[in-house]
Amino acid sequence: MTYLDGNEKNIQRLARAVFPSYRGRKFQLRATETVTLTGTYWDGGSRSEYGGVNLSTVRAANLPQFDPRFPYQPAYGTLLVGREGLQGFVGFTFDPEFGGPASAPKIDIRPGMAVVKHSISAGRDTGITFYIHPSDAPSLLPELAPPRGSWSCVAPMVWDYPESVTEDEQIVLALTAALKNSYGGQSNIRFTEAHRRYGITADRWTAAQEELKARKLLRKNGSITPAARNVDTGDYRA
Repeated sequence: MTYLDGNEKNIQRLARAVFPSYRGRKFQLRATETVTLTGTYWDGGSRSEYGGVNLSTVRAANLPQFDPRFPYQPAYGTLLVGREGLQGFVGFTFDPEFGGPASAPKIDIRPGMAVVKHSISAGRDTGITFYIHPSDAPSLLPELAPPRGSWSCVAPMVWDYPESVTEDEQIVLALTAALKNSYGGQSNIRFTEAHRRYGITADRWTAAQEELKARKLLRKNGSITPAARNVDTGDYRA
């Protein structure tokens, strides 16, 4: 999974072709050849909606909605395939009145198209995820790596900093990505947990933070950037 910040070429345009009302800044990208359309019904304040979009024409279409509460209800749909618009794309749309198919639909992703998911989790908007064919990844991957870095399009897609990211910086990134810094009356949670797990000192933690801020992998307030979420932190975990 690659995290984006919305400034990449055509990302917001493609997202809004499928979900015109989306104005958020949370975007992710996954290269894959298939995607299963899960979670398309409301359950505990969570739901995902899916659409398809042609990467060249930016023409979009809805995708199937699945509700297991009505697994045997008749469903009808429209075949979304043709030379115009979503060329090479196959899927069905189902009227919610008639429920959905007996199992979550699975879509084959072909070059030149993307499946776009908008997710709500426990009432919180968690943003847009693009599922694209691996051959399309180079054209949509963000150009966020610093000069000394390099990237490779492999699964999972991550930014690779073999020379420029120190172990202390990996620790800071891993803990910053995973934990809130204050909760339940406690503060400085990230450093406290990093010190407990990995023995990093306060001086080393601060020095690593300042270096990451200088390279724009952390914001001035210490929060993590989308580019930093793509850095491989190795075996370091929260």
